[in-house]
Amino acid sequence: MDQVNVEQFTGLAVALSLGLLIGLQRGWVDREKAAGERIAGIRTHALIALMGGICALLAKVFSELILGFGFLVLAMVVTAAYLNALKVDNNRSITSVIGMFITFALGALAALGQPVIATAAAVITTL
Repeated sequence: MDQVNVEQFTGLAVALSLGLLIGLQRGWVDREKAAGERIAGIRTHALIALMGGICALLAKVFSELILGFGFLVLAMVVTAAYLNALKVDNNRSITSVIGMFITFALGALAALGQPVIATAAAVITTL
């Protein structure tokens, strides 16, 4: 059995943490909305960052296309959620959508061995 790669595990942990941080802020912004009216909060952003990290690690092992494919899948899901949210609330703000894309990218960056840059960008994104 292969040993656990500490650097990869740490990268995924950082990715998850960054997603939690960004999601905490996004959830706070939308805290007044009823359940079902919010696009994404703490759990969703944490999962998106983890998805970015996992796709990045898979891309290192198999093909860089996996990272692009993961982003494309995220973009399709987020677009569908955004269009559905427009039916409920005519708010056309795309801040949450852009935040989700950034969260994915920062999760990938953290998993690819750049946790300091990813963390700095996540703090700036949260602010």
